[in-house]
Amino acid sequence: MEFLYFILVLIIWLYVEKIMYKKPLTEKEIKKYQKFLDDIGQKAKEEYNLEWNYDAKEELLKERKKIKSFILICSGFFIGIISTMVILPIAVFSFLHIILISLNCFFLILLGLLKWPRKK
Repeated sequence: MEFLYFILVLIIWLYVEKIMYKKPLTEKEIKKYQKFLDDIGQKAKEEYNLEWNYDAKEELLKERKKIKSFILICSGFFIGIISTMVILPIAVFSFLHIILISLNCFFLILLGLLKWPRKK
């Protein structure tokens, strides 16, 4: 039972890092999003006199990183909530279980926070 938490955390981490968004961005996606960003930039320039220039590829990669980190953070919270509400009352109550659940949840949340894209 103690290693199930570790295996679950490892599976979630490997899924997010290796499988999720495995295929690279296509030129079609980048062009479509760049057109969208250019339209917003033109509108901001006309209405508010703001210079707004963003790179579509960079923004799409940031969005992918945000989604990955959000999934890691949420999975850490959900493992903690589900474990304390469902698994702990059924299993033999032990301090070791609480420590392992807390460490695994903290590990996933920390990975998610470290993966969150930062502003330059």
